[in-house]
Amino acid sequence: MTTRPASGGRDLLEALPSVRRGKSDAARGRAVALGAAVVLGLAAGAAFGALARSPLDAELLPLLRLMAAIKLATVLGGAALPRWRLRRPAPALPAALAIGAVGLMAVAPGMVWVPSHLLVAGGLFHAGLLTLLVLGWRDRDAAPASAPAGRARP
Repeated sequence: MTTRPASGGRDLLEALPSVRRGKSDAARGRAVALGAAVVLGLAAGAAFGALARSPLDAELLPLLRLMAAIKLATVLGGAALPRWRLRRPAPALPAALAIGAVGLMAVAPGMVWVPSHLLVAGGLFHAGLLTLLVLGWRDRDAAPASAPAGRARP
């Protein structure tokens, strides 16, 4: 004896109208890739940090954990900018570089949380941040619609 689902027999595709209508566009795929880059970066940093743990003073650990939390907040803020920008059409190379830069930044909090190779973690974080800043500076299509029309772009 089989029972009908509580949804009255609707299948999953009917419950998700955007998928049913075929609206899985490039912006949604890039958003998923951006989220995956953050999660995988954090996991990779924590895993690498656990493998190569550095000996350190126990009094320093709370400070490093606070630094990791601040870096994580910066990573999430840094991921918000490409997420906002990738909602509109963007060239493939800058989009991929932005996603990769956020992934690079995301490795650092995991490495700092489990104290290992702090110099490498800082280098990866700042390389990703610098890449995001350069991409934002060079993006001619990122001006919002509310920007003054006569404003010259660099």
